Amino acid sequence: MTAPDRSRWGGIAFTFGVVIFLLSRFRHLAGVPEAALWLLIPVGFALWIVGLTAFRARYRPSTNAMGRRGLDLAVAGIVLLAVGHLGLLLHLMGPQVVRHLTGAAFVPVGLGTLLLTVGALLFGLDALRGEVLPRLPALPLVTGLLGLAWMIFANDSRPVEGNPEAFMTMRTLFGLGWLGIALVFTTDQARRPETARRRSEAGDRTTADA
Repeated sequence: MTAPDRSRWGGIAFTFGVVIFLLSRFRHLAGVPEAALWLLIPVGFALWIVGLTAFRARYRPSTNAMGRRGLDLAVAGIVLLAVGHLGLLLHLMGPQVVRHLTGAAFVPVGLGTLLLTVGALLFGLDALRGEVLPRLPALPLVTGLLGLAWMIFANDSRPVEGNPEAFMTMRTLFGLGWLGIALVFTTDQARRPETARRRSEAGDRTTADA
């Protein structure tokens, strides 16, 4: 598989991974049973990891040190989020003996969210300064700010002790930001062959005029 093919499939995986992540939070609206989380959580995060890794490989050469560091932190963050969510799933729905072993699963979730947020902020700041993304260059920065707001509001909006609606709203907005980034990446892969063809034709015309 060539590098463009890997990027194209990575963009598709990225998009579906974030979509599954978002839909898993609204499964009750579609009547999806809670047991489906055993499939949705692992599949969604696996696709997100694959997609974000492809995103990092695609745009890392175009960024400066700050942007590269942001991409690295984002990939590390999504891996920690995946581990933490699987731990929470085992803690909430697993056998009693497993629940005692996964009581600290919130730690990788919190750390993963922090790294994913900081990663989006750093990459977003770099994307504003140069032509890194083909469109919506402010989107990663906005997504990082949404993640920062989510972490701040989460202190007073925990699902159990506080206001679950506020918590889930901020969480969903953060996820929608990442969905937007995934769609930008996916459409970039879809338009790259056409862009290359146009540039080639433009070059041919320039050569002919000369």
